Amino acid sequence: MSHRKSHNLCIVRSVKFDPLVINCTQDGTEDPIDLTGWQAHAKARLAHIPSRIVDLSPDIVEPTEGVIAISLTGAETMEIPEGFYDWDLIIENPEGERHGPIVSGKMEVVTPATMP
Repeated sequence: MSHRKSHNLCIVRSVKFDPLVINCTQDGTEDPIDLTGWQAHAKARLAHIPSRIVDLSPDIVEPTEGVIAISLTGAETMEIPEGFYDWDLIIENPEGERHGPIVSGKMEVVTPATMP
């Protein structure tokens, strides 16, 4: 299973968050993990209010190549409250066993000064 990676995110409310592409590889190699039949889960928790959870809705976009993407529309980012979050991504095999976190980090959500 691939080792844990760190990646910080900055989400701008009302602005599309372009895909974050994550490549799941075998430990110590560049060989992709075949994610056919697997599920990906990614959530962010507001640092000072752990009960506030944001589902980042990751998609396995190229299962045989182990590629997962996280993207959000402008409407989706507008619904996320401002703040500092901790986030991570785990994967779940067809038998229901969860692995990870594959990626984790901090996530900052900001409102731009210029709103449409």
